[in-house]
Amino acid sequence: MNGSDRDYPGKKASVVFMGGCPLRCGFCYSAPIIIAAENCIEQEPEYFIEYFKRLRSEIDAVVFEGGEPLQQIEPLMELCKALKEMGFLVKIGTSGFYADALLKILPYVDCIAMDFKTEIDAVKYAELTRFKGEPAMLMQDIYRSIIILKEAKKQRGSGLFVEFRTTIIRGINDTDKIVSAIAKEAAFADQYVLQQFDSEPALVDETYKLLGDTPKTDLVELAVTARNFVPLVKIRT
Repeated sequence: MNGSDRDYPGKKASVVFMGGCPLRCGFCYSAPIIIAAENCIEQEPEYFIEYFKRLRSEIDAVVFEGGEPLQQIEPLMELCKALKEMGFLVKIGTSGFYADALLKILPYVDCIAMDFKTEIDAVKYAELTRFKGEPAMLMQDIYRSIIILKEAKKQRGSGLFVEFRTTIIRGINDTDKIVSAIAKEAAFADQYVLQQFDSEPALVDETYKLLGDTPKTDLVELAVTARNFVPLVKIRT
């Protein structure tokens, strides 16, 4: 767990990284907690509840990242309910794979950050994420998650902050065409974030290091493209 005011918009937050993910994106920085179970520590929700009780005067929000937090929906639900009762804001980062779990947990969440890996094309999305099942099944859940967030945003307005984010990788998803396709789907969101690929951390597939860091100038140019569809576009380095 660590704290940073950049993890929750405008708030000081503590971040919990949850292990496990159904996808195997080669460029993922969370390799240690995705592909090596021994790097994870199993704790009951009560452990975190007691921990955050002691932090109520120090932080505003609790953020769950992964891996894929929604893979552990039942303990996460219990924890989010308790955190809301304690007065914390709650944010969850997700790939969008678990649409049913997303719908279930939304009443206890104030902010959702959903990854958009590339344009919505079943085969391309499955290849990039190394999904082992049917590409159409993956795409169906991704698209359902988008629709769920769109409807929730309509109903809750400012009560739900929706962020979409894409890690931009040279030669993979760094074209105006791809970013435009994503931004069109993300047009209802509060913000769209273009993230700089960093080749230094441990990755699921170390060959991605050969691609090098994404130039910041590329991110700026793609942000201009995304602004044609999403009012607020940010660059995260």
